[in-house]
Amino acid sequence: MLHSACSCDVFPLRRSHQLFVAGCFGGFSLALVTTPVERIKCILQTRQEVSTRSQIYCVWDCGHTIFRREGFKGFYRGLCVTFVRDIPSGGGFYMTYYAMLRALNRGDEEKSSKLKSALRVMAAGGTAGVVNWILAIAPDTLKSRVQTAPPGEYPRGARDAYKHLMATEGPRGLFHGLSAVLIRAFVSNAFCLLGFEIAISLLTRGSAAT
Repeated sequence: MLHSACSCDVFPLRRSHQLFVAGCFGGFSLALVTTPVERIKCILQTRQEVSTRSQIYCVWDCGHTIFRREGFKGFYRGLCVTFVRDIPSGGGFYMTYYAMLRALNRGDEEKSSKLKSALRVMAAGGTAGVVNWILAIAPDTLKSRVQTAPPGEYPRGARDAYKHLMATEGPRGLFHGLSAVLIRAFVSNAFCLLGFEIAISLLTRGSAAT
């Protein structure tokens, strides 16, 4: 399904720093949307008791209790450290993907078989995912601690969480589960971006036909 056109031909940005800046803006937007959802997700995944009525672990019960105890701002606890996670990692993701894809395709755009093109996309996408999570894993660890801590445990947010983590676990504590995260990042992003490029290929082919 893949042919010579790919998303790096459709989008006009050519320089790596432009792609990085665009990805950073994407990460900023992502953080604004995902922070409330991740606050609820982290609490549910750590199986904290969020209800005084009973041990009911559901999205509605968790969200209602956060709002009752902390107000609307409670959904955005950890926003600053989420910015620290998503802005540079978003920039690194898109810069790595498009720079690597162009490098792999350089001089061989018309001669590549569909399989070879697909493998190149998957290699670029998987590598971009790995870069994304290398940049994101440490802030993500702090974010999860801030978002799941009882009120008042970390008065200054991520700064207090960082000091506590360094005192109890050292630098390694920031990178728990890194190998599993990187394996997941490579595989999931390789297939995600393969699907994305197939869609781009089909849409550009359909536009050319009309």
